[in-house]
Amino acid sequence: LYEVYLNTPAFMVNLRTPYCEITNIGKGLVFSIERYDRKHTDDGVIRMHQEDLCQAQGYPAARKYEKDGGPVFAECIKLIKTKCNHRPSIIDVQELLNWQIFNVICGNNDGHAKNISLLQDDHGEWGLAPSYDLVSTQALQIYNPDLAMAIGECFMPGDIGANDWRTLASACNIGTRKVLKDVDNMLDCIESVYLSKALKQELIVRGFSTKQLARLEQVEH
Repeated sequence: LYEVYLNTPAFMVNLRTPYCEITNIGKGLVFSIERYDRKHTDDGVIRMHQEDLCQAQGYPAARKYEKDGGPVFAECIKLIKTKCNHRPSIIDVQELLNWQIFNVICGNNDGHAKNISLLQDDHGEWGLAPSYDLVSTQALQIYNPDLAMAIGECFMPGDIGANDWRTLASACNIGTRKVLKDVDNMLDCIESVYLSKALKQELIVRGFSTKQLARLEQVEH
């Protein structure tokens, strides 16, 4: 399973994610995730302080989506630049950008500001927490088809073009060529995993039905 984890799309595009696995218990499937907000010490397990990007910017939970008056992606980037200090903030900025590109390509329309968090270390310094809730909601077909945060001014994944990414880059004060290159690189990377026979075989071994696999294959971007 660890080999499968190392070859998942999120890991291969340098998104830090908690260790997770799909395993069988009896006749059922269980998806387990290691908690990243806990730390083992000589005195036992302690809780690490965390704030999601709604909390960190003063937005109530009811406004976690941009269309509901919640944070826009450029605001989140600005927060990362000003608040993250446990390592060079450019590293966290790049990871947050990768997170948004990943959401668009993989069909995660629920990438809202409460699904991004900051984690505080022992010295009181902040950094971007590992990514979580990276789910292809388009494959599940149970969420709003709009993105939680727009690319430029576009909320529909299938309608996003180069100009929308350019608008996003400008708003975030990130080089346009770099953003477009990052999008192309991630497309190539995810396609190589998505089309791999090894990944599909592991999904089958872990209980995915032919119908479920067909649904995944129907997700278009």
